[in-house]
Amino acid sequence: MSITTEYSLWLIIGCIALAALYTYLLYSPNKSTKPFSKTAIWALSAFRFISVFVLSFLLLNPLLKTTVSESEKARVVVAVDNSQSIVLNKDSNFFENQFRSDLDNFFTKLQDRYQVEKLVFGGEVSELQSADSLNFSDPYTNHQAVIENVDETHGYSNLGAMIVATDGLTNEGRNPLYYQKTNNFPIYTVGMGDSSRQRDVLIRKVRHNDLAFLGNTFPVEVMAAANDFEGNDVKVEIKQNGNVLKSKTFSVSKRNEFKSFEFQLEAKEPGVQKYTVSLSRLDGELTYVNNTREYYIEVIDNRSKILFVSSAPHPDIGAMVRSLKPLENYELQTHLAISDEELPNLEQFQLVIASNIFGDQHNELRRDITESDIPVLWHGGLNLSAGNMSDIGMGMELSRVSNQVSDVMASASNQFDLFEISEKLNERIESFPPLKMTFGNYNSTGGLSTIYFQQVGNVVTDQPLVAFQSGSDRKQGIILGDGLFRWRLFDYAQNGDAAAFDELIRKSVQFLLTKEDKSRFRLSYENQFSIAQRVEIGASLYDPSYELTNEPDVELTINRNGEEVPYTMSRRGDRYVLDLGFMEPGEYTFTAATSLAGDQFSRSGKFTVKSISVESQKTRADFGLLMALADRNNGSFHSARELDQLADELLAKDFPTVAHKHDEYADVIELEWLFFVILLLLTAEWATRKYQGGY
Repeated sequence: MSITTEYSLWLIIGCIALAALYTYLLYSPNKSTKPFSKTAIWALSAFRFISVFVLSFLLLNPLLKTTVSESEKARVVVAVDNSQSIVLNKDSNFFENQFRSDLDNFFTKLQDRYQVEKLVFGGEVSELQSADSLNFSDPYTNHQAVIENVDETHGYSNLGAMIVATDGLTNEGRNPLYYQKTNNFPIYTVGMGDSSRQRDVLIRKVRHNDLAFLGNTFPVEVMAAANDFEGNDVKVEIKQNGNVLKSKTFSVSKRNEFKSFEFQLEAKEPGVQKYTVSLSRLDGELTYVNNTREYYIEVIDNRSKILFVSSAPHPDIGAMVRSLKPLENYELQTHLAISDEELPNLEQFQLVIASNIFGDQHNELRRDITESDIPVLWHGGLNLSAGNMSDIGMGMELSRVSNQVSDVMASASNQFDLFEISEKLNERIESFPPLKMTFGNYNSTGGLSTIYFQQVGNVVTDQPLVAFQSGSDRKQGIILGDGLFRWRLFDYAQNGDAAAFDELIRKSVQFLLTKEDKSRFRLSYENQFSIAQRVEIGASLYDPSYELTNEPDVELTINRNGEEVPYTMSRRGDRYVLDLGFMEPGEYTFTAATSLAGDQFSRSGKFTVKSISVESQKTRADFGLLMALADRNNGSFHSARELDQLADELLAKDFPTVAHKHDEYADVIELEWLFFVILLLLTAEWATRKYQGGY
C-alpha cells in the first residue's frame, strides 16, 4: 500500500512549510502565548501543525494505492449444436430427454474446478441458458462460426479447453478443419446424432432459378437419393397448390442410389410462386421430413428493355453490357449511331444508355433522346463541348474547354443518398485507374446529386465524375470519362471479381429504372424471407410539404389464411418500423393505415416466408470429421453417452489457475476516520487552550 497524489509530490514540502508558518505565527513567543506553559505550547503547536498539514495535503488530491492479487480459474467453453439434424435419427428420444440431464451433470462436475461458459449454436452463436432450453430447431449448422467466436472472444483469456457437441454435419460456413485458430487451445468433440447407416429416401438438392418470366418455361433439377431400398420404385413429383405438375419414377437398383432429374415448368402467374417437390414414402424410412422440399420462384410479367446507343464500337459499352447481361430481368439491345440515322422506337424501352454521342454530328440524336420521357444514363469523356453538355439538361455546365485531355480518378462523396453504395465499392473505386476526359470546368447548376467527384492527382475537386438527377420529370445519370473497361479489368485483376464495377453499373441502372413513388405514405419490405430471417417492414409518412414525420400512429394488420393479427408500428428516427421476428413458413398479406391532418392513408403488401430443409439433406452423423477436428487440436473424441468420461479427463488435465495483480486507487479524502482525526486534533487544541486559560 502506498500514497500518491494528483500533483507533484514536491508540493508536500509546501504543505509542510505552510503548516510550519501557520503554527509559528500562532504560537511563537508573544503576549497571546504567555498564559501557556512551555509544554502546552509544544502540544498546541503539534496539534495545529498536524491539522494544517493534513488539510493542505488533502488539496493535492492524494490517492491510496493498493495492489490486489486475484486468482482466475481456467475457463472451459462448451458449445452445443441446436440444429434440426440432431434429432433426425433413431436416437432422437435420447437427445430430447436423457442428454439434457447428462449435460447438466457435466456442467456441474466441471464447475467445481473451472469456469464453465455455455454456448449454443446453429446458424448463429448465443449463450446457452440451460440444457432444458435446447430444442434442436435451428435450420443451419455453422461450425466455423462457433470456433471463430470462441477464438476471438475467449482466446486471450485463461482458456483451458473448448468442447464442441455436435453431429459434425455442417451446411453453412467453411469446413471447421480448415479454420486456423489465432490462439492455441485444445478442442474436444462430443458426437451427437447417429453415425450408423440409415435406411432413407431423401431429396439431396433442388436447383432452380430465382426468377422466371411470365409465359416462359424454366428448368428445375431434382437430385434424389435412396439408401438400402434396392428393388423399390420411387416417384418424384412437383406440385403447386396441391396439383401435380410433373412426375417421374425411378427404380432403386443398388444400395446407395443417386438420381438427378430435370423438369421444365411453365410460369403461368406473376408473383412469388411456391412449388413442392416430393418423393414416395417407403416403409422403414428413418424420417419422412426429407421426402419433401419447397422452393420459391418469382415470376415477373415483363423485362426492362435497355437500349445502348453508341457512336462507334467501344470497350466501355462491352464492360457495361457484361455487368448487366447476367441479370435475367433486363433485355439489352444496342444501336450503333454512325451519324444521325433514325433511332429505334424509344417507347419500347425503359432506359437508354447513351455513350459518346456528344459530337456535333449527333445533335439530332441527342435531341430525340432528351425530348423523350425515358430515363437516360449518359456516358462520355472525350470531344465534349459546352453547348453539347447543356443540351442534355443534366444540370451541368462545362466551361473553359480546351483540347487537352485530363487523367481523372474517382473520389467518393459522403453526401450522396439517392441509393445505397457499399463500402467495398467506395474503397475499390478510389484505386481504379484514371479515366480520360476533356479538360475543362464541370460545374453543377443545381438538382445534381454527385456520387463520385473528380480527383486530379492528389487533389479532390468539387466537380462531378458520376452524378444523378432525380428532381425533374425523369431520372438521368452521367458517367464522365473514357476508359470504363479499364475499371472492370482492374477490379477483376486485383480482387478476382468485378463486383465493385458491376455494383456501380447495376445500381445506377436499377435507380434509373425505378419509378419514383410520389405518394405520401410508403412501405419498404422484402417480398421473400426464410424462416431463419427476421421479418421487418418499414414505412415512411410525409406531410403536405413532403417533410418526413412520424407523429401519428401507423396500424398494421397481418393476414394469413384468414387469421388477422393487428400491430402498431414502432418509431425509428423519423420513420416507422415493425420487427415481426421469425415467422412460420407461408404466404402473408398485410395492410398498413394511418391518418395525418384529416388525410387518410392505406397501403397493402404481401410477402412469403420460405421453409428451409438443408438440415434434413444429410442425417448420418459425421464422427470422422469430429475425430479429425479433435486430433488436429490436441483434444479427444467422445460419444454423447460418454460425458462422464470426458469430464474426468478434463478434470485430470488440471488446467492451471492464473494469478492476476492490479492496482486499486481510493481517494484519501473519502476515508471517514481521517475526518475524525482532524476533528480530534482541533478539539484537543481548543481544550488545551481553554485549560491553560487561553481563548
